Amino acid sequence: DKTIKEKAFCIALDAFRKLHLSSDVKPTSVTYTLFIKGIRKLTTAGDARDVMLDKVFRFCSKKELVNRHVISQLKLSCSTETFESILDQCGYSLDDDIRLQNIPNKRNLQRN
Repeated sequence: DKTIKEKAFCIALDAFRKLHLSSDVKPTSVTYTLFIKGIRKLTTAGDARDVMLDKVFRFCSKKELVNRHVISQLKLSCSTETFESILDQCGYSLDDDIRLQNIPNKRNLQRN
């Protein structure tokens, strides 16, 4: 039901925001993995979802919490074109071995 999904998303968004404002608790890669999954499950595909995913991934990247689980959920949540664009804009590239390379920081993020 659309109304139930909207309410559930509002709860998830509120929890995500409170976590980022808290001085007691810090977000982890699991925070981002589950929130991206929530966006996918509770919102409609389209431009608004893509904008949210881009913002969430940028936060995750700034906090250096990107891992294969975050990437997996991001990939499931948007089109291939949007997925590659978000990675590219954040300075990541996806090679054939599914390793991520953060170009500005010269570090590899591998499946772990």
